[in-house]
Amino acid sequence: MKFVPCCLPLVQSLKIPHHGESTSHSEEFVKAVSAKVAVATGGVKMSLFHHARYKNAGTEVFQSYFDGCVKVTMDKTGGPEVITEKDRTSEYYY
Repeated sequence: MKFVPCCLPLVQSLKIPHHGESTSHSEEFVKAVSAKVAVATGGVKMSLFHHARYKNAGTEVFQSYFDGCVKVTMDKTGGPEVITEKDRTSEYYY
């Protein structure tokens, strides 16, 4: 199946499909969507390499394994605002 990037809406946030498995998205899809933030669920194995396409496209990726519960809302300008259960600046983050 070929991805045709036609008529995609503006995407601020995205739930990464199927834990970020490479078979669930293509580079063309990731570039066309160009989400500002993306959230993935899954364990440490999934987070080590599966989200590179999103990160390479400039998307900030949040992962349930590292960040705990992730809440995405929109700020007054319509941009994404992310609140995580775990503090990324903590020495106990991982």
